[in-house]
This record gives sequence, C-alpha cells and structure tokens, in this order.
Amino acid sequence: TLVAWAWPRSTGTGLMYLSPQSKGVDRLDGFELASSRTTTLFTVPDTAADLQLFGLPDGRLITYRATERELVIRSASGGIDHRVAIPAGLSQGQMVHIASAPSGDEIALLGYDLATQDSVVIYRMRLADGVATEVAALSSVEQGNGLQWPDNGDLLAVIGETSETCVLYRFARAGGVKRLGILPYCGDAQYTIARDGLHMLVSLSDPHGDVWLVKNFGKMWRK
Repeated sequence: TLVAWAWPRSTGTGLMYLSPQSKGVDRLDGFELASSRTTTLFTVPDTAADLQLFGLPDGRLITYRATERELVIRSASGGIDHRVAIPAGLSQGQMVHIASAPSGDEIALLGYDLATQDSVVIYRMRLADGVATEVAALSSVEQGNGLQWPDNGDLLAVIGETSETCVLYRFARAGGVKRLGILPYCGDAQYTIARDGLHMLVSLSDPHGDVWLVKNFGKMWRK
C-alpha cells in the first residue's frame, strides 16, 4: 500500500515509496525507471504513516510530517543528519511543497500563510542552518499545486488563485514576480515542473459520483 511518494528520485528518474510492513515497521523503497530495479533504502516506525519524502541532488532525503514543525535531513541510508525548523510564517501540513536549488544547499518551501490561511507564501531556506527568507506572499483560495527551482535560479510555482483557476508564476532570482498564465487544469490537479523550467507533468483526479443498483441486495443482506 502506497502511503507516501517522491519523484523524481535524487539519483535519477524514479520513485520512492513508503509502504507498511509487519511488526510495526514501514519500509522506504526506491524504484529506478532506467533499470527497473527496486532497492530498499531504510525503514521507519509505522507511526510515521504520514511521512512525506523529498530527494535532494546529493542523494540525501528530507522527511517531514504534517503534525510536526520541522524538516529532518537524512543521509541516503536513512540516518538523521540534522533537523531544521519550518519557517514560523508557514502553516505545516502534507500540502507543503518543496523544491531544491540546483546546488542542493538551499530549498524553497510553498504553503499556506500561517497567520491568514487565505494566501500562500514562498520561502527560501538554507539547509545547513535553517535560516529562511520570505520570497513572496500571494492571495490564493487554493493551496499551491507545484514548485520547482530551475537551473537558471528562478523559482516556478503553480498557485490556485481560485478553486477553478491555477496560474503559473515565476519568481526571478534578481527579484520580481511575473504571472505567466493560466493552466488548463486546477482543483485536484498536481503539477510536476521539470528542472529545465520548460516542461510540466500534470496528474489529474476525476472522481465519478455514480449510483449503482445492486440486484438481490435484500437477500444478500439477510444472509
């Protein structure tokens, strides 16, 4: 059962997924697309069912939980390197988006503003010491739907301005914000932006509220 995932994997294109095991342990596996090989990375207690994962360019991992205000920096083997606090102005939760700088020494964080809960805020954070700087805050009804830190140093973010309007924004390295345009899908859509800043992948959820008629239900119920 897939309970958490991260893509792309820091050591190449692939998946990392956390799945529950017996005896109170969850296991993190990595699947490499090029070789179709699955590797067990490490295990964690099953109380970490809400664990979220993010791969860094140097092979380390960031793990965090919706119930805690910290990010845990781990080695590729799962050992804890150090911890940094989530910025005070950012509301924690599973919908926090993370993007790594090309160098891997900084990350960007996108989530709801803790004080207002009606806008999103973006921070840059140094991984070494956790020092964070606010990049921008934008009015938003919906949570951000994607974040990337391309090789040119700019930040790209998908912001849900309304429940039906998702917009791609660019936050320039030298300062300034540009609204690039409205994207074709919103709501439950999740966007993965490529490192080159030119390509995007969108994942869609399309539930159907159909009503099904079950024949002989009365007989089945009496049994």
